[in-house]
Amino acid sequence: MRVGRDLREAWDLSLFRLNYQPQVNLHTRTVTGAEALFRCQHGPLSGTSPARLIHAAERSGLIDQLGIWVLTEACRQHRAWRDAGYAPLCIAVNVSAPQLASGSLNQKAVEVLRRFDILPEWIEIEVTETEPILKDPRCVDGLDDLRMQGFRLAIDDFGAGYASLSYLPRLHAHKLKIDRAFVRDLPRSANSRAIVEAVLAMGKDLGVEILAEGVENEEQAAYLAGQGCQSAQGYLFGAPADADGFEDAYLASRHLEEIERLMVTNG
Repeated sequence: MRVGRDLREAWDLSLFRLNYQPQVNLHTRTVTGAEALFRCQHGPLSGTSPARLIHAAERSGLIDQLGIWVLTEACRQHRAWRDAGYAPLCIAVNVSAPQLASGSLNQKAVEVLRRFDILPEWIEIEVTETEPILKDPRCVDGLDDLRMQGFRLAIDDFGAGYASLSYLPRLHAHKLKIDRAFVRDLPRSANSRAIVEAVLAMGKDLGVEILAEGVENEEQAAYLAGQGCQSAQGYLFGAPADADGFEDAYLASRHLEEIERLMVTNG
């Protein structure tokens, strides 16, 4: 109740922001996307984990407003980066079961895209592999509706949550994110190798992109690339940063490399 009260106060004071963590192509090491991560700058909530904040938002009834704010802010930032001359990249936003069940996000999504002139394929809807989402028909239908609108769909923490293999054909996810718990001990752990290799094989058969979370060293990255994993996210490639920090660290250098490539191509 206390966290929910403080969260409501932070909402009234506009003390929320998004950080962005890069997602990279493991083979070229280029930034291909970013995950938008919710942060709160309210003093009483300092040190409170994002997961606990989201839980409090769900319990306090703030989650629908917060979810729409996150989508709107991610689209606004995407538009700002494009207006600055950067090539578009996919931004992933996290969505919870109550948002999908209420239908609020689905009702506002197209309006937000239109407002910032954003193509839906530039926004990835990311959901955690949990029983409430996968067993609630309203959530599954909500995800299906968002996919039909053109949004990309990613399943987070795959393999560590509720068994969802039977739901994959129904969800038509574009991306599965291997939970960091299986990446942490690579390549030393035989159990982790077996699980990761099974997910990669399944992704190949289903035509689904696989992204490994929590990649923190070159040994893990080299193993994953060698096994055919396409993408990765983790501190090896960059910690979450605010919009300006992300732009300086990743987009500016990416932009310069593209200009140099065009200059070489054109002689």
